[in-house]
Parts: sequence; C-alpha cells; structure tokens
Amino acid sequence: MKTAEEILKDKDGGLITVSPDTTIVEALRIMIENQIGAILIKENDKITGIWTERDLMRNTVQGDFDPKKARI
Repeated sequence: MKTAEEILKDKDGGLITVSPDTTIVEALRIMIENQIGAILIKENDKITGIWTERDLMRNTVQGDFDPKKARI
C-alpha cells in the first residue's frame, strides 16, 4: 500500500512543502500562490506534518497570535 507521500508525489505539480521554521505569513503566501488549503511540513527530507486553513483559524483566536512571527 502506498503512503500518503507516495500518492502525493504521483500527482502533477509535486509536493509543496515548508520547513517547521517557516512563518505563518510565508506559508499563507505559498498556499495562495499555489491555490491550496493545506501545506506539508518537511524536515530533513521527510514529511513531518501538515498545516491547514483550519489551523490558521485556531491560531487566530489566540490573543497573542502574530502571523509574522509565529512559526508553522
């Protein structure tokens, strides 16, 4: 059985990833440019997570949330 990563690699356009130290603003910019609602987090050549529009909603309600400083 294929892993999620293998399935995504088979899709046109390949994987769109960011590193864990990417700011929320940077990740959103990439997501908008690529018309996607989620972005994969890659560390040491391995997919380690996913960040979604829903995560943005959760982050936004935090009182001290600053998308220019907050990291994925």
